[in-house]
Amino acid sequence: MTSLSELSSAVKQTDEDSTKQFIRQLIINAEEHILLHHVNKLLAVPMFQNIIQIPTPEPSGQIKKGFAETCYSTTGWPYKLGSRIIGPRGCTVKAIQVLCGCSIRLIFLNDNLLKIQILVEADYESIVKFKIWKAFQLIYCLLRIDPSGEDMVKIIQFDDLKFYENQVEIIKNCFTTQQPYHSDINDASAVSSNDYSVVKRFSLEMLNVLERHMVPYHMNKLLELPMFRDIFSIPSPAASGRVKLGYAKRIYSALNYPFNIASRIMGPRGLTIKVIQILCGCRIQLRWKKMNVLQITVFTEKNFESTVNFKLWRAFECINRLLKIPPTGEDVIKAIQFNDWKFYKSQYELHKIRFPNQYLRHSDLDSVNVLLCKQNSATIQNVLNMFTKLEENMLLYHMKNLLSLPMLQNILYAPHPRRSGEIKEASAMKIYSARHYPFDVAGRIIGPHGLTVKAIEKTCECRIHLKYEKENTWKVTVLAENDVDSILKFKIWKSFQCIDYLLKVYPYDEDFVGAIQYADSRFWERQMEIIYNSLPAHDSHELLLNEHDVKSLPQSECCPFVASIPVQLNRVELTDSVHSAFCPYPFCHSSTNYYSSKMTSLSELSSAVKQTDEDSTKQFIRQLIINAEEHILLHHVNKLLAVPMFQNIIQIPTPEPSGQIKKGFAETCYSTTGWPYKLGSRIIGPRGCTIKAIQVLCGCSIRLIFLNDNLLKIQILVEADYESIVKFKIWKAFQLIYCLLRIDPSGEDMVKIIQFDDLKFYENQVEIIKNCFTTQQPYHSDINDASAVSSNDYSVIKFNTSSFVELYV
Repeated sequence: MTSLSELSSAVKQTDEDSTKQFIRQLIINAEEHILLHHVNKLLAVPMFQNIIQIPTPEPSGQIKKGFAETCYSTTGWPYKLGSRIIGPRGCTVKAIQVLCGCSIRLIFLNDNLLKIQILVEADYESIVKFKIWKAFQLIYCLLRIDPSGEDMVKIIQFDDLKFYENQVEIIKNCFTTQQPYHSDINDASAVSSNDYSVVKRFSLEMLNVLERHMVPYHMNKLLELPMFRDIFSIPSPAASGRVKLGYAKRIYSALNYPFNIASRIMGPRGLTIKVIQILCGCRIQLRWKKMNVLQITVFTEKNFESTVNFKLWRAFECINRLLKIPPTGEDVIKAIQFNDWKFYKSQYELHKIRFPNQYLRHSDLDSVNVLLCKQNSATIQNVLNMFTKLEENMLLYHMKNLLSLPMLQNILYAPHPRRSGEIKEASAMKIYSARHYPFDVAGRIIGPHGLTVKAIEKTCECRIHLKYEKENTWKVTVLAENDVDSILKFKIWKSFQCIDYLLKVYPYDEDFVGAIQYADSRFWERQMEIIYNSLPAHDSHELLLNEHDVKSLPQSECCPFVASIPVQLNRVELTDSVHSAFCPYPFCHSSTNYYSSKMTSLSELSSAVKQTDEDSTKQFIRQLIINAEEHILLHHVNKLLAVPMFQNIIQIPTPEPSGQIKKGFAETCYSTTGWPYKLGSRIIGPRGCTIKAIQVLCGCSIRLIFLNDNLLKIQILVEADYESIVKFKIWKAFQLIYCLLRIDPSGEDMVKIIQFDDLKFYENQVEIIKNCFTTQQPYHSDINDASAVSSNDYSVIKFNTSSFVELYV
């Protein structure tokens, strides 16, 4: 039997929710009433009355949609132009839309120009023109300055705004919305509302994982269709022509199709367009040029002319077949997209049940549900705490990686100036043109999941704001506050120096910032995959046994097409892990039947969680070690480039492209005797870092073949390129190997020191990673108790924050 305090808390919670909903409904009703009141008051003004009384013309002409636009300068008016047209709570622009039967858009092109667009639904041509004319006439009357000096529009708008504020104040004063007091902080309802933002971020990350898992499934469904199978059965042509970037665009009219062409190309959650981009190796951009005109632009990476043209053709051919109107009336593509959308929606609903923002209450007699609910609430809270710590540690990890770059170290460790001036706020702005960079400017500054811009803000103690301007430019504003003038200027200077370095275009395609951001983004995605796959397969809201049972979706909605997955799929194979990610909820019938057939006791649930714990822990450790190897490789490259003999070779500029396009191959042999070290180990380096570094710096592949005990053959292989470039890459690789093997006359072996330091560093990181986790199973005295399934059993929750920071900081 639950206590009266719990019953009281449940009643208070229900009362608070219903009160808030009632207040929202009252405010919505007040807005509707004020809109009607505002329309009547405007119609009482003679200049509006004269326009509205003009009779509608007779229907004539073709039936079509209407569109018109005009521009106004925002300077020279005694009021704000946009606010005048919009009115209080949007009442004025809504009134014009109601009176004229149209839609109105306001677009601020810049600080001094406002574009007004009028859109009218399909009707006879004479009616469409009349509605557009009437809307512009009403806007003209709104903006008209009365010679008598009496501004009736301003008076009406001001009165209605005050009336609305009074109504809202009266409504809010009629109700109290204080938070209930929780006597027991361990109760599930005691979870504060501050956890909502964490729940929202966590849910978005889990749904992103679900979308990534859905891409190969959607791909396979499309490739089963003959129309797409024919396209991708055509082999790529042989490489020919010059190397260039790919770019092409086409115009499609929406009036020629019985469906929304943009939605058709995008697909559910953007799956269809992602599939085309992956299969064709391109990027696709959709942009509405006019009312019913869609411009589709396709971009490809630099490649041979024949390959670029083939990729562009294949992408547009896929789009054309997507938009092909089915002659029989059976739209297979629509059915696939609709089924995938229903599947995503069902998974989204189940995820909301799994991680609710508010926790459900159960009746006193339902003791099993009480135990399960407490266990589930504790599990959810622990997972969210782990997610929050992972976000914090990821930011520290990203900062550590960025600070490994020498230029950023010099900027951030620059000495502070003397404190002078008054305490105030300061800001500065800088414009960056996206045309000057081979990457996305905003994406580079923001970084994966906003980590880069957060790192700059934290280290420079400022705030950064990005805004897209016209003609492919980005306006970056840096704000600093609460300090003296000299320190504020220093913080702003330091921020822009960091941004400039982030946007620096590296020679020889050595983009270290891009490499760090890509590696950290992949690391974050892997952690989200591990968490997603490690989530418990059952929770209390899916296993309710009484009248409060949450209705589980039937099989047709929960997994509408899992049974139809073919055994052998064309081109893309679905692994078991992807299949299990599609259906993380194995129940498809009622929760009571599932509980009685699959989970006869809590001890089985405990065993299942323990097994998941051990597997996910091993997988998490492997991913951390892989990431550590990637980080050490980047670190090793930087240390080798600091050695003068390597630096001299890398700084030699690449020659101009000349000669035929062909692959490159060269080999040489070294005797393994007579060296003060092992020749093969010297070239390979710790964990293969040295040979990988040479391959990255030279753009080639290197093979080491031991012919016998005393002879080592080194082969250099280069992908197809111009003859001069191929020869230069081979020469550079052999020069770097020669420098590696060179014995310094001074006796100081810098290569050996670097390799030894990096090997010890790697071993220390692996040791720290393994010490971060405990793989022993906890002993539970009572396996039937719900508490035996503790939150500590999850490997992602056994995350040691201090060790993680030690690992990367």
